Amino acid sequence: MDLKKRMIPLLLALVLCGAVFVPPASSASSTVYFTSINDNLRPLTADTMPTWSGGVLYVPYTVFLAQYNGGFKLVDVDYSYIHTSTTHKLTLYTLQQMLTFDLKNGTCREEISGESYPAQAIMRNGIPYLPVVMVCNFFGLDFSYTAFSQGYLVRINNDSVVLSDAKDRILDNYGRLACTVAQLNSVAPDDLIRVRRSSYGCEGLVADRAAFRRRYPELLVERTTLEDIMLFIAKGEAQ
Repeated sequence: MDLKKRMIPLLLALVLCGAVFVPPASSASSTVYFTSINDNLRPLTADTMPTWSGGVLYVPYTVFLAQYNGGFKLVDVDYSYIHTSTTHKLTLYTLQQMLTFDLKNGTCREEISGESYPAQAIMRNGIPYLPVVMVCNFFGLDFSYTAFSQGYLVRINNDSVVLSDAKDRILDNYGRLACTVAQLNSVAPDDLIRVRRSSYGCEGLVADRAAFRRRYPELLVERTTLEDIMLFIAKGEAQ
């Protein structure tokens, strides 16, 4: 799908989030929020309780991850969280998409396409919180927000997803290119997600190892690790 067309529902969702989902007038201490994942009600903990900020509804990033939700999986997604003195980034990723929230700079972008979105993550109780409407629209999830006698229910569903292991699929496809400056310059920018340059040579992150080898049989591209992929995303640069 054309990236500009994909931006339209995301932008509309962000507008609707502020215009339609109005925070309740009662204080946070007297309001109870429940979170339902694929119609499974989650326990009332810091890992599931939503919060409002600036008219936008946020949920902990863990809501989107099966390992924090009793095995209830919303989408074929994994994550990386890097928090150091110089970098503070959270990435949710599938085989085709990488959505990174830079908490230090207050930005959000799709790493593979380079598309930026007018959204940001916030910190609550030491946990990154994400704008629920924006993330749901990005990954094709259904979202609803309902008031009832005991509080409010934030419901996130995905009825059509075919479950598999995102981590294994990424490791089966992604690769690391090791090359010289001249070799790097011979590669089309669209064929590399990120690059790293040093006095010892150049490296590139490849999304489809097999396709890259067919297109550049003279170049060496090897399997990589999740840690290296995330370092490419956090520290690398565009080609």
